[in-house]
Amino acid sequence: MTRNSKKRGAATDGPDPAAEQKPAKKQKPQDGTRDTVEAVVIAFVMAFLFKTFEAEMFVIPTGSMAPTLYGRHKEVTCDACGFSYDCGASSEIDQASGRLINRLDNAVCPNCRKVNEIRDLQPFNGDRIVVNKQVAQFDRYDVVVFKNPEQPQVSYIKRLVGLPGETIRIRQGDIYMRRTDDEPWKIQRKENPQKQRRIQIPVYDDRFPPTPLLEAGLPERWVPAVADQQAANTGFWTEAENAWTRQA
Repeated sequence: MTRNSKKRGAATDGPDPAAEQKPAKKQKPQDGTRDTVEAVVIAFVMAFLFKTFEAEMFVIPTGSMAPTLYGRHKEVTCDACGFSYDCGASSEIDQASGRLINRLDNAVCPNCRKVNEIRDLQPFNGDRIVVNKQVAQFDRYDVVVFKNPEQPQVSYIKRLVGLPGETIRIRQGDIYMRRTDDEPWKIQRKENPQKQRRIQIPVYDDRFPPTPLLEAGLPERWVPAVADQQAANTGFWTEAENAWTRQA
């Protein structure tokens, strides 16, 4: 009697693939609170380093640098001449606490001298600036921020006028400089026209004449004078052939 045995196939010739599979590792649950704290700490450190070495933001509190930079102010349009101007309103709040302590009632128009009511006008906060701390050299008439030596926690923003080793004199609105007592005074002109425009303050704009004065038959604040000896002696501006002149 013959017995036939049958092969079961190639699967019996090699290892079973299912036996080689390793058990999957368990993933640790993500800690959302820890990730948030780490992100906040990193952001705080980066902001601190940036503020210390690169740049810092300031808000202008007062109007001492107007019209280049405005502190808290109100925008006014004169009732008499229609001239638009800005009125400082930093005295309305306490600088230490930021609380409202006062209300400005009136403001004088710089164009026609009309007193305008401003109590109910909306105030605007001071300008925001970013100070670059990587500037190594400053030029005359640059706007700079510095610490008060007696109050290091207080920052001041001013326009740079005098440089180290200089003696400064202000005469009739012009800046003069010399380094030694033997040197003659030399006027320091603003070579950059943009700097000159930023500090100019309008005295009178002929496009906005004071209507009440004109209706009453009175002249404007600024009128041309006849170029005679009397006008020269009184210090009036007189019109020449191609320019306006004044006897100082």
